[in-house]
Amino acid sequence: MSGSNFPGLDRLIEMLERTTKREVVVGYPAATGAEQHPGSGITNAQLAARLSFGDPEKGLEARPFIPQGIENGQKQIRDVLAHGLRRAARGDVSVDSAYEAAGLAAVAAVQREVRKGNFAPNKPETIARKGSSRPLIDEGNLIQSTTSEVRDARSQ
Repeated sequence: MSGSNFPGLDRLIEMLERTTKREVVVGYPAATGAEQHPGSGITNAQLAARLSFGDPEKGLEARPFIPQGIENGQKQIRDVLAHGLRRAARGDVSVDSAYEAAGLAAVAAVQREVRKGNFAPNKPETIARKGSSRPLIDEGNLIQSTTSEVRDARSQ
């Protein structure tokens, strides 16, 4: 059967093909992750990796805020993506727009996890230095630079 026999089928097939060729990355992708984190001498991407995986040499425990944030925000992220893809199937928005909306939902989930997640507590000297017991937040630069990016999917 040809797509011309069913209104919108060609557009739907094209949309489905496009969804397999694009992906959303969340965190500190190359385009933004290379920014220097103020006062640290490392990039935001490097700092996020150090905080997420821990740094035993520096006595830093792992606080996997990105995967936990994505996991805890899965339902909302899926709902936003599903809504966007339905709109893309109708021709109201592009697939990239649907992915961008899902990326923003994922960024919000990661930021929420940084603010409210259950992580190893800060050491007393860290609390004294920064004046707060909340792990992962010092001046807020890292959380504010969390972003998402829609790009061509990598080959699996």
